[in-house]
Amino acid sequence: MNQCSSDEVFDKDTVPSTRSIRAALQQIEAQSLCLVVEKLEEEKEKGKMITHASDSTTKKGVGQFMVQGLHVGQDSPFPLPILSIHRETTEDIAMQVDMGFEILASVRGVSVEDVYKLVDAHMTDSTEHNKGFSKLLAEMYNLETPAGQIFCGTHTTLGFSSAMNKVMRLVEADMKMEQVLQSFMVDLDVDSKNASVAGQALDMCLKLVAPEYSHKPWNRYREFLLFLEQRQVSSVLFSYKDSRFGCLSRAAAVLIYHFNHLTEFLSQNPHINNRLACLVREVMELPYLKVVLVAFACLGVHLVEPFYARTIEKDATHTQLREFYKGLHTGLGQPISDNYTTFTTPEYPVVSDKLFSSVKKTYTEEVLNSVSDVAAEHLDEVKKLTDLMLPHLKTVLARQRRDYGIDEETFPMDYPVSEQASNIDGTPVHNIGMERQCGKVDYRLKKLGTLNAVSRSIILQKSQELRNGQVPSFRGFKAAAQAKRE
Repeated sequence: MNQCSSDEVFDKDTVPSTRSIRAALQQIEAQSLCLVVEKLEEEKEKGKMITHASDSTTKKGVGQFMVQGLHVGQDSPFPLPILSIHRETTEDIAMQVDMGFEILASVRGVSVEDVYKLVDAHMTDSTEHNKGFSKLLAEMYNLETPAGQIFCGTHTTLGFSSAMNKVMRLVEADMKMEQVLQSFMVDLDVDSKNASVAGQALDMCLKLVAPEYSHKPWNRYREFLLFLEQRQVSSVLFSYKDSRFGCLSRAAAVLIYHFNHLTEFLSQNPHINNRLACLVREVMELPYLKVVLVAFACLGVHLVEPFYARTIEKDATHTQLREFYKGLHTGLGQPISDNYTTFTTPEYPVVSDKLFSSVKKTYTEEVLNSVSDVAAEHLDEVKKLTDLMLPHLKTVLARQRRDYGIDEETFPMDYPVSEQASNIDGTPVHNIGMERQCGKVDYRLKKLGTLNAVSRSIILQKSQELRNGQVPSFRGFKAAAQAKRE
């Protein structure tokens, strides 16, 4: 017998066994999924667009799984069971999606064709293996018309960063950087085909004092933070994992702000002499590094961050984004203005003052002032380097957002966005919900241990909303926690 805090006693023999608890949870999970199908049927009758979204990963050390969800209109997706996978071919993806709908059909007691017919379109990222699986599903279910396919635009920000690095690598090749690197006391290897020395230098400098690596023996985040506090300097360091899209440009701006601080910190602490610290001392002496950092940072403020913010904006529609992308594409064909490095006005007319102000707020005024000050010292070089990058960025935008008809002559549309659903503006414009779920699964796997347990926990989280008839809100963890406190 045990004594409870309320002085009530209970018999251990009456406590449910682990097996019975697991069985009950499975029944609740099945009932929750049945409610999802009922919700889809109800909303479909009202004329709402139903979009199936998915994302997957086969990275070692992360977990090999596929997450799926179903959007009603543009609301955040209702999660489906997470599947363990080992490959990501087009055929594999079609079978994985089919498995998700087989589960829904089973719990609802209807045919899988009846459930799949509710879907108007699929939302995925634009990797090649995702293209065309809806046609395979249509053949599998004997449907005359395949569901549409829409591709998330957020990964274009990664394309921008890759293009910026690629241009720098070409510039460095002309500069005979190999000879410069030979003078380094510590060897520096540049492995990636698109990586530049400047890009790696940026990564190394911030990695040495990055908050997410504070547990590593070679990291000096805590010492650097104390150094800044003693000088009454605010830290603007951030975790890369929290800013995956556009993090190259933001990191460049942050390093400009902390450049002199980091230089002084290392000079006052010669005992910090691990390999990374020695490399940081070397690369910070590169005469062109600040020019590159300014070019990266300015492109982030004027292009990358506005692109990302507009793409994930809550009320954005595909029609609006088509005009926005076309406007950016036109602007990238023009030389930069005189106010480019002062950030007084948006560089591109399609970027509204409100959007530009929110971007500047994200970077913070003190960081942007540092970027402007350094830019003033190297203005001609910054303009020349930026003008070299703009054509490549224009190409990335036209190629990766080709289905919006940005440059049909060079990059014809494969899946014209306007043709992917009867009401395309009633479908989501991004796949952030599934992106976040992949991260959530990876985090919970470390605690719950098995994919089934993680999958069930995510699905059951939504069961209360379904039972209460609530519309799932699309907001991040911090916003949700704040709302709960209020």
